[in-house]
Amino acid sequence: MCVNYYLQMFLTNLIENHIIMSNEKLTILWTSGEKDVAAKVVLKYAEEIVEHKLWNEIEVIVWGPSVKLLCDDNAVKTKVEKLIYQGVEFSACIVCTDDYGVANILTQMGVRLEMVGEKLTHLIQDQKPLISF
Repeated sequence: MCVNYYLQMFLTNLIENHIIMSNEKLTILWTSGEKDVAAKVVLKYAEEIVEHKLWNEIEVIVWGPSVKLLCDDNAVKTKVEKLIYQGVEFSACIVCTDDYGVANILTQMGVRLEMVGEKLTHLIQDQKPLISF
């Protein structure tokens, strides 16, 4: 409850003050394997962005323990599938998917598999909008 309240306040502030530029791409780096972080922060934030059209493009990079959570938890998987349907891009670290043995599950969901280390380095060096959880 508390996390959702503060996230809603944060988003309301961004909307009211036009802080978010709607013509940019936001990359969300999701590394946490905790279900509450996924459901109440990462995916909730992505849902709010889609609903309020705060960014033209959103990509969620699934890296590390979040890969396992996404494959193991049906509620999380369902939310991700809905976001993909709504146009949110999801990609996952191919090394992580191999480590957890879940590459087929993610590709069937529509998650793109790629080497993310270099991609993240370029995003940071180019000062592209990036938020991580």
